[in-house]
Amino acid sequence: MWHGRPAKGFTEENGYRLLTGLYDHPLARRKDGVVAEHRVVLYEKIGPGSHQCHWCTRIVTWGGNDGIIADHLDRNHANNDPANLVPSCNVCNFTRHNPGFAHV
Repeated sequence: MWHGRPAKGFTEENGYRLLTGLYDHPLARRKDGVVAEHRVVLYEKIGPGSHQCHWCTRIVTWGGNDGIIADHLDRNHANNDPANLVPSCNVCNFTRHNPGFAHV
């Protein structure tokens, strides 16, 4: 859902649900209107702009290579409940899911 309107459809990719037809969503790929469901849910939960990383409190903003990552607290990519999603920076998200790497 986006502003009360349902997505045109969805597809699955690498364990994530992608919503389709959301051309006017600020996080959607402009070419095809696709956006990951967990990103839509977190965006609706916390809104646009800058936010603190849930883990390290670094300020991150939507978009770009260093933008907000919608992190699943329980690491279950299918659980897109708003209570299960938090904003994360790239470094914290990577180290949470790759514990063998040192956090620099």
